Amino acid sequence: MMIGIEVSCHIPDKQGLFQNMSSALNEGGQVLMMDFIVNLRGAIADPSIDIYIPTVQGWIDLLAEHHLVLDEVIDVSKQVANSLHDPEHAENTKDLPEVVQNSIRNFANSSISLEKGWISYCLFVISKNSALSPAELREHNAKQMSNRTPYPEARRNMLQQI
Repeated sequence: MMIGIEVSCHIPDKQGLFQNMSSALNEGGQVLMMDFIVNLRGAIADPSIDIYIPTVQGWIDLLAEHHLVLDEVIDVSKQVANSLHDPEHAENTKDLPEVVQNSIRNFANSSISLEKGWISYCLFVISKNSALSPAELREHNAKQMSNRTPYPEARRNMLQQI
């Protein structure tokens, strides 16, 4: 099992990242990831702040190319946006070092992007499946991406299993 928390969004070489993940996983092995998805037409790539976020289709294609299947996608965008929300961040950080001010501003901007639906923040359960063709994986992964489970529903389901 692999765990990745906001790793993918900082790595420009997505092909290399997903190839490494796939080659390190045994068949049926799982990856638990928490990361961003762009819901707009194009990916976000900003080397000045080391941010590289794929679109929904970009995620679908990357996973399929590397024999990875989405078992579950839980959307926690609203909850993460709420935790990052700070409309007074400039005033609250004015006496802090510039690097801290920039970091807090990026968090505040992420909150706005999440609230407006420009990006999503999701928990992914991914497994390796070499038996399915890339086309089958793309189809399955597209369905999973379009049927993301909202966090409150996922939480209810999890508590019912306890």
